[in-house]
Amino acid sequence: MKADCIERPLARMYYAYGCWLAKHPLLVVIVSLVVTGILGAGIALLEIESDAETLFTPDQSDGKLERELEETFFNDTMTVNGTLANRLTRPTATASVILVIKDPRKSIIGIDAIRDILRIDQDIKTKVKSIDERTYSSLCLMYFGRCPSNDIIDVFQYLNSQDQHMTLTYPDGVLANKPYFIGSSIGGVQIVNGNQLVNGTAVRLYYALSSMPSSYEWEEDFIKYIDELKSTEVEAYGAASSSLSKALDQAREDTNPQIVLCILILVTFSVLSSTKSDCAQNKPILALLGVVSAGLATLSTIGLMSYFGVKFNVLITATPVLVISVGVDDMFILIAAWRKTSIRAKIEHRMGEAMQEAALSITITSLTNTLAFAFGGISPFPAVQAFCLYTGVAVMFDFAYQVTFFSAFMVLTGKRERANRHAVTCLPVLPKNKSTSTAYQICCSGGSDKLDIGGQEKHPHVIMKFFRDVYGEFLMNGWTKLFVLFIYLGYLSISILFITQMKIGIERRLLAPKDTAIERYYTLEADKFKLFGAQICIFFDEELEYWNKSVQDQINYDIVQFETSGLYHPHRFTTFWLKDYLAYLNNPQAIAKQDFMRNLSRFLADPRYLQYNLDIVFNERNDGILASRAYVLSKDIDTSSREQDLARTSRDLAEQSTLPMHVFNPEFIYYDQYFFILPNTIKNMIYAAIAMLFISLLLIPRPLVSLWVVLTIISIELGVLGFMTAWNINLDFQSSIFVTLSTGFSVDFSAHIAYTYSVAPYKLGNKRTIYALYSVGMPMLQAGLSTVLGLLALSNASTYILSAVFKIIFLVTVIGVIHGLIFLPVFLSVLGSWKKIRQVILRHEPIELEQLNSSARDVYVVDNNSKNATDNGSTYDININGKVEIDDNFAIFEDETCL
Repeated sequence: MKADCIERPLARMYYAYGCWLAKHPLLVVIVSLVVTGILGAGIALLEIESDAETLFTPDQSDGKLERELEETFFNDTMTVNGTLANRLTRPTATASVILVIKDPRKSIIGIDAIRDILRIDQDIKTKVKSIDERTYSSLCLMYFGRCPSNDIIDVFQYLNSQDQHMTLTYPDGVLANKPYFIGSSIGGVQIVNGNQLVNGTAVRLYYALSSMPSSYEWEEDFIKYIDELKSTEVEAYGAASSSLSKALDQAREDTNPQIVLCILILVTFSVLSSTKSDCAQNKPILALLGVVSAGLATLSTIGLMSYFGVKFNVLITATPVLVISVGVDDMFILIAAWRKTSIRAKIEHRMGEAMQEAALSITITSLTNTLAFAFGGISPFPAVQAFCLYTGVAVMFDFAYQVTFFSAFMVLTGKRERANRHAVTCLPVLPKNKSTSTAYQICCSGGSDKLDIGGQEKHPHVIMKFFRDVYGEFLMNGWTKLFVLFIYLGYLSISILFITQMKIGIERRLLAPKDTAIERYYTLEADKFKLFGAQICIFFDEELEYWNKSVQDQINYDIVQFETSGLYHPHRFTTFWLKDYLAYLNNPQAIAKQDFMRNLSRFLADPRYLQYNLDIVFNERNDGILASRAYVLSKDIDTSSREQDLARTSRDLAEQSTLPMHVFNPEFIYYDQYFFILPNTIKNMIYAAIAMLFISLLLIPRPLVSLWVVLTIISIELGVLGFMTAWNINLDFQSSIFVTLSTGFSVDFSAHIAYTYSVAPYKLGNKRTIYALYSVGMPMLQAGLSTVLGLLALSNASTYILSAVFKIIFLVTVIGVIHGLIFLPVFLSVLGSWKKIRQVILRHEPIELEQLNSSARDVYVVDNNSKNATDNGSTYDININGKVEIDDNFAIFEDETCL
């Protein structure tokens, strides 16, 4: 069964286009360069986005909706007397430092360390300044006219003033009749007798700032101070609100040399792999132009995206390497098709034949790659959206430049080959059999002086011959096929085993570039301060009768559900105005509304409870409470699974309440990625697989072969998911998109083999498979090697993002090549014999049919004036307008002329 109603007209169209291109190569080159110049000029408008929340958190997530709802009620409470850092819903200027004891035999609560920490704190408050000489006291996030203090500093000041040693209780206690909480300030603690603190290894200090421009200048001076800090007792690791964004910017700049190295490796490999001993049929310059073509596509894309205001981000740094890898793949396919044409045929015919065979194949891969990026573009993560848009457009530009700019130079190369000129110097050379010396034969000779009866270059590349004569025969052996089947079953089993162990999501600390101050800070924070986590806001957005005992009991019951969930600390660590207010009133059994509201005003004016002014929103008449909030303290949130549980459980408990309850914490905006990743990945993979099948059915003339292509893609996907888990890569927002995109890349390694197999001029499955390996095995191997070698420069990338990109693309490439050159050929070969095959165009000069040899693998041809051909006494009828009956070993083909 065949379905070539679309593929056949496209093949003819490409043939006609190749003929036309052969007559106007310089025009095509000039137009391509002019278009590139116009589009590339847009780079002057390039904008860069580096804000972590904007890039790496999902749009319209529950966390962002919850934040908007909380801000609707509580933003006005911060306008008069300021606010506290833990009441903020959005990032603001802030600085923090973790001080770690140098000598492991000492304690961070030893008197020497305490005095050093107090000195550092005082220096930060007085010596660190903005450009306009403003210190912390004039830039801090004030509440009721004073800067917030670190409880641990107040505790250390008291201890330093005492003549004798005092034992602290942890995580809270009372000193000088003043309560303190140091659970979030001291890390690496050692506790005895339940709550007595005897040792600690680290202290964390916070400095919350207002959102004035000077605050961000102060942050820069703070980081500089920490970097230059000299201390005999502690080591300092600082972070500011802008640290992650700046680190990502710096990482992007540091990656530029690696990207250049990737491109140089790709260029070098492309040139070397396109070189052979025949100096006339060498194609090093053509290979170089193939890389240039992909570079023009990248330049045009960045310029076009800049015109439309699509901002560049750190993820897009990988786009040039990916596009050049795809471009090099297309280039190798085009060159391989060109090599199979007759060097003595007219250039128009050679170009038409090469385009007919190769352009349709790269059309399939370009469409599938673009569709994969299109499906990836529906990701909720802005960084991924921009990356997919950039790279998807770049892939289409690459296709356009390959069939125009690069193909035009193929025409010029063909003219040089026809004239038997040197591949580099373009000077006329003699064939090897007419060489005048050994040196000339090695460095200068090449080409042919007689008709190439095979319809191909006289000296096929040694790797092409290897795929045909050695590897193909070996792979088609029955025992080899059985062994390959066992290997495949093992591969599938291992992949599925690792998939069951896959972890979802990325911890924010992994976003920080390696060996940076912010990366060290995040690591210490996760290691030493995990016991006391973020405070989660519980807020009620409707008027409630807080004076009503039943409402009080319901609120208390709901909050206790949080405190007993295993994710939060017990009741005494909960910050709630109603709890303290009822204690202030000596927990009355009943209270009238008027008394409740009147006493509440006195309560909120008490200096001990000023913070609760931020947590209550009165109605317009001030006789009721429109909204209020409480804070529960999370614990042991040290893994991505605990982060998921915290967000999911908190929302579930709020939804289960009979009261109008909601929850929020700024970290939830990052945690929301966990709930988008898996369903979006599965959905995108399904959509992409369906699209791949649709395109394959349209453009590959054998439906059964198209099905094998899709099955191969699914198999590659399973392998990528399994082995990336084994390589310690989680399924996170950016790895999920590369898994989806690998659906498109997988087509590169299956479609070429499948399409060539479908149109192969042989009847038997084994011979069709060998022909496909001979035709595209070498360019597939070249493409795989070039991608791997090109990406090696990213293997030590400073960011987890680019490192994961390298690992995933590496896996896609290696697993894809293994499928394309081993698994898929074996599976295709078992399809059996076909009674009729598709006519293929190979030659345009009349030539007699050669005698069939014993191993007949070559394609034999006749001219279009022949009505029949005889071989060893057997007659084969030729129907020029129909299909050709074939022998098991060879086929006869129709000729065609350029339009």
